[in-house]
Amino acid sequence: MLDPTQLGELHARGWTTVPNAVTDDQLADIRELVWAFLESRGLQRGDRTTWPETVGKLQPLRNAGVFDAFLGPLIDGIADQLIGTDGWTTLGVRPQALITMPTTEPWRLPHKVWHFDLPARGPTDRLAAVRYFGLIDAVAPRGGTLTSA
Repeated sequence: MLDPTQLGELHARGWTTVPNAVTDDQLADIRELVWAFLESRGLQRGDRTTWPETVGKLQPLRNAGVFDAFLGPLIDGIADQLIGTDGWTTLGVRPQALITMPTTEPWRLPHKVWHFDLPARGPTDRLAAVRYFGLIDAVAPRGGTLTSA
């Protein structure tokens, strides 16, 4: 699960990293499936002029289980560690996609096509939810750099 350094980062800045949560082979497979989906929508891997800044309507990727490699004992264990072993749930949904393409501007979390709903109830003295992001490619700080493109 999270080691003392990761826990310290999480408490100090609100996030930490969990390297190697999935294998390199799984990441390569996910990237290929994502690019196949993007190419079916007119984006060309080798032509950045075809890339919009953000890509929406990504439910087919979720429904197909493209990101399911990010589910499993490691993530469950981290949730147990942070929230506790009694009462948390995955809300019955598969991992969703957030795809942004590189631009010349600093990256900002999109807020129009992607958001996080959480009911305004629950404990106030501890974490009520954990959101994790599984990166499928190298991402520069404040960037959206696609090294495999």
